[in-house]
This record gives sequence, structure tokens and C-alpha cells, in this order.
Amino acid sequence: MAAGKPWADGPYPLIETPSKTQDIVTATSTADVPLAEVAQKSHAAIHAATEMTHVHNVIIRGVNSIYLQAPNVRNPSDIKDFLHFVKLWGNFVDRHHETEEESIFPDLETFTGEKGLMQHSVDQHLAFHSGLQKLKDYASDSAPEDYDSDKLKGLIDDFGPTLQEHLVEEIGALLALKKYDSEGLMKVWKVSEVKARAKTRSTGAAKAPPTEFNATTQDS
Repeated sequence: MAAGKPWADGPYPLIETPSKTQDIVTATSTADVPLAEVAQKSHAAIHAATEMTHVHNVIIRGVNSIYLQAPNVRNPSDIKDFLHFVKLWGNFVDRHHETEEESIFPDLETFTGEKGLMQHSVDQHLAFHSGLQKLKDYASDSAPEDYDSDKLKGLIDDFGPTLQEHLVEEIGALLALKKYDSEGLMKVWKVSEVKARAKTRSTGAAKAPPTEFNATTQDS
């Protein structure tokens, strides 16, 4: 990945999109690229992993913006808005993972016949959930005059590395689905997309973000 600007691309690095190196659209068979490899490159697992990478990079962009801008917010009205943004980001992460656990993961288990297929991802959700909740609680309970950017950044430090590890490893888990039928996997993925959007609409969000398996960021 090309070097980015520090205010935009840290402290947590973005995830390379699988379709950047495993083309899901333009792969063609040539003398140098046998048909079997083309089939692998155009597998639905690459589509799924690419879509999930887009969502995960939204999450990473969000936490990076919070971490880097936290010391720069000083006006009481700006602090109030900033803390609200922190809470909304936390809600986004929580609801994205709820959607995975309620729809996509069970659907993948049914399709593959492999019980516990995505259990490692579920375990990782649990591993950083309490840390994420502490951040949300801080954002909800802190008055602008009590705001402490070092405290907020410390809360992110407590769970951020575990979150980053999860966001990266889940992409690998989806790419590993290339051993299953591509057409069948694509059907399952599309059905889960419909479920995710229906869940978003049912929560009352005005419009879902343009990413698959998204989570509404409405206040709650």
C-alpha cells in the first residue's frame, strides 16, 4: 500500500482490498493464466472479502479520525459533537457485528455444512466488546468540561489492536471460502445483504451507508 498522509492513515493501517490483486471482474484465461486460476480469481469469496474490506476500512477510518483529532477538539460545543460522533462510531461497529452474527455467519454455516465456521470471528467480537463499550460509555457520560483527550485515546489503546487484528483476519476467513461452490456462495451472500438492509430499515435509519453488512449509526 502506498504511503499515506499521517493524519488520514494511522494509527491503524487500512486493509488492502482483495480485488486489487485478485481481480473479480477482468480476469481472463491466457497462456500465462490457466483457466483454473481464472476461476479462482473470479470466485464469489473474493467478492465477499472485498465487500467486507470496504466496511472494515470504514471502521478503521473512523477510529483513526477519533484518535488523531481527539487532542484538537477544545471548544465545548465541538467537544459535545465530537463525543456524539464517538458514540455513533461505536454503535456502527456494534451493529455491524450484530448483523454478521445474526445473518451472514449462520447462513455461511448452513451453506458450507461446517458448524462453527466463523466462531473465531465471534470470539474476537467478544474480546474487544467490553473495551468498545467503555469508549461508548465515556462518550455518553462525559460533559464537555470534563473531556480528557488522553483518557479517550487510552480507552482506544486498550482494545484497538485487538479490533485491528480481527478486522484483518476476518478477510482471510472469507477468502478461505474459495474451496466452496462460487455460485452457491454468491447466492448466500446476496440473501444476507438483503437481510442486512432490512435490519437497517427496521431500526429507523434514514439510509444505509453504501457498504454491505452495514450497521446503522442512529443514536440509541
